[in-house]
Amino acid sequence: MVRGRTPRLPLGLFARTCRSAAGRRAARVFLARLARATLMQRDAMKDGQLLKDLAWARVHLRVIDVWLNHAAGEGERGAGWLESYERVLMRFPAPLQC
Repeated sequence: MVRGRTPRLPLGLFARTCRSAAGRRAARVFLARLARATLMQRDAMKDGQLLKDLAWARVHLRVIDVWLNHAAGEGERGAGWLESYERVLMRFPAPLQC
């Protein structure tokens, strides 16, 4: 379900997720792709890979944020899952699916 427009730079989301290595990596990729899209302006809409990477970086930020808020008391077990998530699922450029 979509609730409408989201901010271009989710600063609160960055602040909450940057306490983990996976969150810092997702934020770095998001900011780099957003800067590239901003510089390209109209041509960015034609670059499907750029838009896909931007969307996936934002999704990864949200998943990490939910995990950090949910698993705050789980200690080592939660950190292990987050490292596994970063290693297995956070791939950039995002793979194209047919």
